[in-house]
Amino acid sequence: MIGSLNMDLVATMDSLPKPGETVSGSLFTMVPGGKGANQAVAAARLGSKVNMVGKLGQDDFADRLRQNLQSSGVNVDHITPCELPTGTAFVLVERGGENSIVVIAGANSQCLPEDIDKAKERIAASEIILLQLEIPIETVLHAAKLGRDLGSTVILDPAPAQQLPPEIWSQIDIAIPNETELSAYTGMEVTGIESAITAGRKLIDRGCNTLVVKLGKQGALILKDQSTIHIPAFTVDTVDTTAAGDAFAGALAHSLLQGNPLPDAVQFANAVGALTTTKLGAQDSLPWEEAVRAFLANTDLPRKEVI
Repeated sequence: MIGSLNMDLVATMDSLPKPGETVSGSLFTMVPGGKGANQAVAAARLGSKVNMVGKLGQDDFADRLRQNLQSSGVNVDHITPCELPTGTAFVLVERGGENSIVVIAGANSQCLPEDIDKAKERIAASEIILLQLEIPIETVLHAAKLGRDLGSTVILDPAPAQQLPPEIWSQIDIAIPNETELSAYTGMEVTGIESAITAGRKLIDRGCNTLVVKLGKQGALILKDQSTIHIPAFTVDTVDTTAAGDAFAGALAHSLLQGNPLPDAVQFANAVGALTTTKLGAQDSLPWEEAVRAFLANTDLPRKEVI
């Protein structure tokens, strides 16, 4: 796992403040986050051996984030300190669920290509490299190229959506955008299965080997060459969708490591993502292996469909 580590500072209130206004909050919590760390925890809790490469500051947040990863079974030997503060996200949440978020990259901005090179031996021993976009793009591209050169399967969660160098798609084995991100990268409106197929083919044409499009309640699509497979979603009582996409990414990597074919791995990732939405929070909501087994044992598997 190569990516970001943040401490999320979450304040809950009746309504979001207007410019210049002060409001009273009802709850404040500090929640471990960052897409890289979330995905590392997701895979580790399912039973995978996970190594995290990233940057933290030298502060209390760094200590808490490192401890939280270790408690979930993530190896933190290649999380290195820097002079900048640990990455943070300030999240204001109003009673109806609307929020405003300010992210300060902090130490994440100092996760550089040389940090990836320092972890080369560990990367060489890894079957899968999972990347996101909350560290510098040059580092993501460098890690993708190195992973491919060393024979690893490279998975990119291209979030948050941003301008990317065109060559990055040819360095990725599997890209896993959601509808919003696929729209941003193709300039096409994606609102469901048919539009996702059309837009997805555009990324395939740019050199992306395999595309898995996350469609929320509509499940996921697998696009490769001229084939398309729809993997329907699981039905659950959703409480909070935070970290569901990260749960999907970590679970997909975990299932592929078990030797499962991609359609089965995507179905498993759908299940883990769905189960994540039944609890509040980010890393706190990521399920352990036993919970996923129990969920699948008591749930009918949606039927995969070739389109």
